[in-house]
Amino acid sequence: MKKASLLLFLLASLWSIGQTSLGFSAGYGAHQVYFDPAVNQKVQPHLDFRVGLQYLNKKNAGVSLELAYSEGGWQIDDEDSSFSTTWNQPELRFFSHFNIGKGVHRMPVQLGPFLGYANGDFPTSDRLRFGLSLGTGYALQQGKNTFQLMLHYRQDLIPIFPVDGYLYSLPQSMTLSIGYYRAL
Repeated sequence: MKKASLLLFLLASLWSIGQTSLGFSAGYGAHQVYFDPAVNQKVQPHLDFRVGLQYLNKKNAGVSLELAYSEGGWQIDDEDSSFSTTWNQPELRFFSHFNIGKGVHRMPVQLGPFLGYANGDFPTSDRLRFGLSLGTGYALQQGKNTFQLMLHYRQDLIPIFPVDGYLYSLPQSMTLSIGYYRAL
C-alpha cells in the first residue's frame, strides 16, 4: 500500500510541474534494408500508426512513450531476379523529447530506442528487433491541443541475416506522420 501511495504521489507531482499529453499519429513512408555488399532494391512503401504519452516539464524537455504498429520490407530490383517481402512489426518506442521554441509554434525533437517483434513474412527466425529513431517536425499548440507534423528516421541495429552472408543487413525507414495530442 505504501508503494502504491508513493507512486501516486510521484505521478501527481510530475503532473503539477509539467504537462502530460495523450495522443496518436499516423504516417506514410519508405522502408528498405541496408545491405553490404549492396543489393539493387526499390524502397517499400509502409504505414505507421502510434498511440503515445508525452511528458514535458516547464523547460520543454521530457520523455515520450509510444506503442506503434509499423510495416517493413524490401523489393529486389535486378535484371536476373525479383523478390519482395513485407512484414508488420508492433513496437514500443521510448524517446527523449524536447521542443525548440515556446508559445504556439514549436519544433519537437525526439531521439531514442525502439523494441519490436517482426510478424508475417519476415525472412529469418530472429524476429526480435531493436534500433534507434530520430524525429523532428512542427507542432502547433492550441490550448490543451497539439497538432504535429513529424519526420522520423529509424535504423534497426540487429541484422536480418547472419554476418557470413552480408556484412550488414539492417532495416531502415523514413516516415512522415501527422498527429494529435491532448494535455491531460
